[in-house]
Amino acid sequence: MVAATLTLVGGCHGDKQSLVVVALTVNPPTSGLRSATITIGTISRTFSLSSAGLSSDAVKYGVYVSGAVAARTPVMVHATGACSYDGSGTTTNTATVAPGSTVNAVVELHPPPSGCTDGGAPGGDGGPGSTGGTTGAGGGAGGGASGGAAAGGATATGGSGTAGTGTAGTTGTGGIVAGGGGASGGATGGTAAAGGGGASGTSTGGVGTGGAGTGGAAVNPPTLGGCIEYDHNAANNLPCVERGLGDWGIRSVAISPDGKTVVTAGEDGRIKIWKFDGKALTEEGHAFSLARQSYVAFSPDGTLLAAGSRSTIAIWNVGAWTARPNLTGVTGDIYHLAFTPNGQSIISIDSDQKMYMHGLSGAPTATLGPLVATPKVLAVSPSTVTAGVFAVVGFTNADVSAYTVGATTINPMPTATLHVMTDPGYQSIGAVRFSPDGTLLAVGTEDAVVHFWNFPFANMAAPAGANLVLDADGSDGYQSVNGVAFSQDGHYLAVATGGYSSGGAGSIWDVGLRGQLGGLSAGLKYYTLSVAFAPSGGAIVLGEVACGKVALCAN
Repeated sequence: MVAATLTLVGGCHGDKQSLVVVALTVNPPTSGLRSATITIGTISRTFSLSSAGLSSDAVKYGVYVSGAVAARTPVMVHATGACSYDGSGTTTNTATVAPGSTVNAVVELHPPPSGCTDGGAPGGDGGPGSTGGTTGAGGGAGGGASGGAAAGGATATGGSGTAGTGTAGTTGTGGIVAGGGGASGGATGGTAAAGGGGASGTSTGGVGTGGAGTGGAAVNPPTLGGCIEYDHNAANNLPCVERGLGDWGIRSVAISPDGKTVVTAGEDGRIKIWKFDGKALTEEGHAFSLARQSYVAFSPDGTLLAAGSRSTIAIWNVGAWTARPNLTGVTGDIYHLAFTPNGQSIISIDSDQKMYMHGLSGAPTATLGPLVATPKVLAVSPSTVTAGVFAVVGFTNADVSAYTVGATTINPMPTATLHVMTDPGYQSIGAVRFSPDGTLLAVGTEDAVVHFWNFPFANMAAPAGANLVLDADGSDGYQSVNGVAFSQDGHYLAVATGGYSSGGAGSIWDVGLRGQLGGLSAGLKYYTLSVAFAPSGGAIVLGEVACGKVALCAN
């Protein structure tokens, strides 16, 4: 059933503006959303939602936009409350609509990949303050949004007090919720002690854990306004002459799962280790040399680093940086590699049009080839299945193919090949990457577009929502998508772009809204080839195309 009420915001029909009627639904239903912002082109309008919330029964909202409505205009919705839900769609018209006309769009909202609940009941009261202090109010229950536990209660007036301890939270209404933190009993003018963790609160569908006294708000992605460049090249490297001597691009960068180590790999085969404190890079002191351009990856637990080069996959123990025996049996140049989710195997592709499955020693346990074309990029899903893991390969002929990779077999998934290019003059896939939960695949192409598909591919002809168009004007050469990286919560996508004739740099996008948060139109010396998102979400590292330059952009 569709709700009969239509809520309108912005403009009026009399001035020949066009009306876009957005039918808004949510899956699963929730009563935790309080407002929804609908964005159509440059127009954004915010609506208050009823206390009943949203469900599969559509509620309609109308937004007036100026002039004619273009065919299949993107419509993006961001709803907030207990946590943030996002969705996108397009207007249903198939041709340009005259001013004053009405068109429709349907948008289904979804919770973030990390999950979301409507929140539990408040936690108990905090313990009393010390002499002179009054009892601190108990912390509220965790709201379920990305960002961690709820904040402790407010500081009471009176003298300096000791920490109050929260009592058990009562039964909540959905999902896993955190018990509230006890408030501090500190006084105005004195120093308040931290609130103690509340006891577990039980919610329908799961049991909450004790919440810390202070909340963990989600970290914002970097603004890209103050990026710093570093030199990957050795001090005794030949002076860099662009496209000549000493000119090495950084085609691969990686950040360790704990966020403390960065690795850069250059076209000269040099692999450099950096220490990272969240704000700056410092040379760690170790550097390794392989035959030529290398591609690097950390194991999921951060204990191993793998690097693939010409007919070689090398592995080191992280920290001690001691070398393990090289993996054997590769015949071509490694073009990409990745660990499996359990960290016990490595999947790679090479210039001989082969895919390999290796254990952590010896020859491949499985090989598939020749592939449909020369492979260029590889992504391995964080999810596992009975048959092994999913791997996706992007090719130089504009195809993207999916495979099931087991310990001893590599098999193409049925009907799992996409031909995604939109400009016949640009035929290479530049990047593929899974979201952290493995349900969304981002594909970056040579014609400056990032496409998204739900995974596994349910409908080969239906991308998941709107594309990201990074360079609509290709007259001077497209800013090819050379690398993409999701933030750990899956909310943001960092993109490395560029081409010799078109420039380019890097940008960060909101995945749910398909909106750009920030971009580097200037500031770096060269365009970018590779990118990695720090686990904290507050920094990205970019590898540039020339002279061994590496850029760090951090909050």
